[in-house]
Amino acid sequence: MSERFWIVDFGFWIVGKVKDVGVFGPFGLCRQSKIHNPQSKILLSLVLLAFCAAPALARDAVTLLRQGERAERVSRYVGVKQIWACCSGAARQDPDYRRSVRIWHDGPGRTRLEFVREEGGPARVVVENGIHRWFYSPRLKQWRAVSWREPESRLNLLLRNYRVMPGPIGIVGGRRVLQVGVEPRYPGNPRKRVWLDLVTGIALRTDLYSSTGRLVSRSEFLQFAPERKLTPSLFTVPQPSGGMSATARPGDSQRAWTAYASTHERLSFAPALPRYLPRGYVLDRVVRTRAEGTELMRALFTDGLNTLALEMWRGPRTPEERGRERFWGPGDRIHWTAGTLNVTLSGDLGPAELRRVANSVRVPGAGSGAQITRK
Repeated sequence: MSERFWIVDFGFWIVGKVKDVGVFGPFGLCRQSKIHNPQSKILLSLVLLAFCAAPALARDAVTLLRQGERAERVSRYVGVKQIWACCSGAARQDPDYRRSVRIWHDGPGRTRLEFVREEGGPARVVVENGIHRWFYSPRLKQWRAVSWREPESRLNLLLRNYRVMPGPIGIVGGRRVLQVGVEPRYPGNPRKRVWLDLVTGIALRTDLYSSTGRLVSRSEFLQFAPERKLTPSLFTVPQPSGGMSATARPGDSQRAWTAYASTHERLSFAPALPRYLPRGYVLDRVVRTRAEGTELMRALFTDGLNTLALEMWRGPRTPEERGRERFWGPGDRIHWTAGTLNVTLSGDLGPAELRRVANSVRVPGAGSGAQITRK
């Protein structure tokens, strides 16, 4: 299959040559009825030959996407990834998020991440062992566990709502990759570019663009290497008694991160969901939680790439900003109150479309004081 990708890369090279010899004018093919330059005739023939394979290449790009999705679940690899995210928007100017992370992946549900600190010293660690996701805080010298499940595949949904556009061959992390554009079929949604490893299909680089076309994040492997076997101890964590590590200091339990535990018990209020969603969006999941006197319902909606979040809560604590692919939260947020309930809808949609979704949430006793703000 990689041979076909070299054909499309050759096609892009030919287009450049054709432009050099004047077959293309400033607005496309020249309007002359005849092309007298023999070199131009040859190059134009090669262009047509190369791009006749475009439908097959698009299918192969989808095949490579599916291969990569499977590989992310079952393969073993190690690597170093660099992550960048823009945290500034129209309403605030925050420093960009920049991190390097060492990654060990050992098949289904087993991953270890170590976030590298520029100044050195202990770093934050995340371990997924197939049952829980564990977080280690070097400041608190403490592990905490939260409920976790293997994320369900969104690829089929993404392919219904986005077009896959194969591009040229490149190099990322010392490996050959195919650049693939993922473009929305319906306006007002984000887009992304991914660089897929030609052997494994794993995305070695991903650039995400907001619905307005602004680059908001990039993740890229600086090093990537498949492995046949990884040490099991990489995916084990200490089991402290009472939820505290042996090295934790007195009083740290009050400052420890709160683990929001999902519950299927009924909350003291009836959650309401939107009656309108933009084209292509579906309900992903609903999570109900209780923590420190606050009841929270969080509903997530997705079109395969973008995510909308609806939160309703009652209590003293405001929910932490959470995201999935885009934890920095580009887009808008609408907040309003309904009696003792607080409601927030956020996502990367145009203000008018986001407000239409918000207006379809019929919360009993809702007031009229909803405000839309840029995140």
